[in-house]
Amino acid sequence: MIEEELIHLREQRKGFVEELKRLMEKKKRILEELASVKEKLEKERTDYKLLKKRASELLERKRGIVEKIKEMKSDLRDTKKALKEIERSLSGDEEKIQLQLEKLEWDLQTKPMTKRSEEKLLEKMRQMAYDLAHWKKAYSLRVKVDRLSKRLDDNISKLYEVKAELDEVYTELDSRRERINELQAAKKQLIEEIRGIEEDISEIEKRLYETIASIKAIQLKLKERYEKERIEKLKSIREEMKRKAKDKLSKGEPLSWEEIQALYGDVEDR
Repeated sequence: MIEEELIHLREQRKGFVEELKRLMEKKKRILEELASVKEKLEKERTDYKLLKKRASELLERKRGIVEKIKEMKSDLRDTKKALKEIERSLSGDEEKIQLQLEKLEWDLQTKPMTKRSEEKLLEKMRQMAYDLAHWKKAYSLRVKVDRLSKRLDDNISKLYEVKAELDEVYTELDSRRERINELQAAKKQLIEEIRGIEEDISEIEKRLYETIASIKAIQLKLKERYEKERIEKLKSIREEMKRKAKDKLSKGEPLSWEEIQALYGDVEDR
């Protein structure tokens, strides 16, 4: 029956509306989750860029330290070589040479001597001054070796520190990269879920509109049928009243206004 079909369609419409509501709520939840994932992804990417920048800075610093170490090693090697060369020519004791040189200078200034003796004394003093200069040069080179060695050790320590920090940054970069990949995969999956839900919503809406159209069509049919039945019922009542009015009229009985209308209404309508 058409009424049963209408009931079925209304139940179907209710089901579609509830399903649409459920899908819209699900889409809203996933959209919120997607927004959260996008926010986390943006933060991870920002942190990753900062770590990349820090890694570049550390690499540049590392290269600078390595270059300094190479220069220091070369300078230290050359200085040690020069020290070794000068140490081969050292003779006597620096303090004794200094004292002897001072004594000879005093003698030269205070004691009378022949020209020959003075020349010998000056030659001896020149030799001693030469030896003393070598001692001073050797001392200067030793100080430089110590200073270079300390600076080299300091820079090697800095190099180890930079390498350690760089290893930590690389480890963190790997972790961030993995996290970014996970978030990108989650984002892609959520987008696919939303696309699937939207397709379901589109299909349900289409079926809902079709059901609503079917309901309206049946309601129109029912309205037309009810109107036809009402007209037929009114016509039947009117015919009955007309029959009764004719009967009363034939008996000479008075007619009511409704009976007169029923009896003569057709003429007025025409």
